[in-house]
Amino acid sequence: MERKDELIHEIGKLIITDRRYVEPEPHRKIRNWDALALVAHVEPGSGDPHGYLGGMTGYVYEGDRWEARTPGDVGELILDKLGELQALTKTPGGKTWQQCLIHITKPDYKINIQFEYDDPRRWSLKKVSLDMADYANFLRPPRD
Repeated sequence: MERKDELIHEIGKLIITDRRYVEPEPHRKIRNWDALALVAHVEPGSGDPHGYLGGMTGYVYEGDRWEARTPGDVGELILDKLGELQALTKTPGGKTWQQCLIHITKPDYKINIQFEYDDPRRWSLKKVSLDMADYANFLRPPRD
């Protein structure tokens, strides 16, 4: 298995074993999600050559319902692994992606990662609204 494939599996495992997805806080309405979407923005960090800066936005889905949720304790480790993956997935011309969209679906925990090389805000929130339904549904993994 190539290192980039290993990283994708490691990232997926970190996400699905994170406490926020395994045992959500009591106030959470969605307890047993069937799909999740995470948008990660990744750029090399200043200082540590192996550290990466960025952030994540994400949602879990159960049927037609959705709820905002991102990884907790492992968030920085996920960003570091995404940074390593970013370095391994450069275009032949050396261009790196700035943003990726991660989908994980149950019951088989299938992971799919899309990379955006041209538009660093492709999956970013375009307009601020009190109703985030449009954005949450925009990120939703395709339903089989």
